[in-house]
Amino acid sequence: MNRILISLLILLTSLAVSGQKTVNQTDPQGRKQGFWQKRDTAGKLVYEATFRDDRPVGEMKRFHPNGKLKAVMLFAEKSDSATSRLFDEKGKLIAEGLFVGQKKEGEWKNYSEEKLISTEQFSNGVKNGQSKRFYTTGELLDESNWQNGKQHGLYTAYDKAGHKYLDCMYANGFSHGMCIAYYPNGAMESEGTYQNNLRHGDWNYYTTDEKLSYTLKYDQGVLMNPEVLDSVQSKELDESEKGRIIDPEQFMSDPAQYIMQNRKSN
Repeated sequence: MNRILISLLILLTSLAVSGQKTVNQTDPQGRKQGFWQKRDTAGKLVYEATFRDDRPVGEMKRFHPNGKLKAVMLFAEKSDSATSRLFDEKGKLIAEGLFVGQKKEGEWKNYSEEKLISTEQFSNGVKNGQSKRFYTTGELLDESNWQNGKQHGLYTAYDKAGHKYLDCMYANGFSHGMCIAYYPNGAMESEGTYQNNLRHGDWNYYTTDEKLSYTLKYDQGVLMNPEVLDSVQSKELDESEKGRIIDPEQFMSDPAQYIMQNRKSN
């Protein structure tokens, strides 16, 4: 009877051991093979993945120190490219896109509270191409163009009703070239030019019916006719006109915030 019990215990132990995953194995060449788990010095799980000849294959999961999922990466066969989803420490999705090696490639989508807030284009880990941002309610906020990690080309901003609010040119990360603001009806509100982030030349301001209201003259960022601006600011404006005079300094430093403040009724 005792022999039968001992044999049964040995069999059950053998079955239990054989049912467990073999982890963290290497081949004679020292290459990772099969299922791997990495833990930090405190014993917390850092990642788990399957390897073949030292390359991750299939799904890899990474974890935050609090144990929440940090990333899920799906590796292509015989490739170091991985379709990836990234999560914050609460487990909420914050970004998704493609890694090639450890560098971002192609379109990446960014989220806040799991709502899409922006899209960006990458090439070899560097921003290149068009980027878009969105209001928290989903409407397009602005579009910008990037070259080698710097804003370059046309920047366009929209209010929440979809009306174009701003067109400005950039070069190598600086405001450079024509900058035009629009009223909600599409009429030009102001126009001027930047040179290396400084207002330069005539900045013209118009009424809603496209009549020239006044002109501010700049020389490499220095206002040459401050008396005109003083006169405009001292005028008594009725409630419908308040806030409509655009300060170039304001809308260029943070056009998104300026739009939301001035068109929050939309």
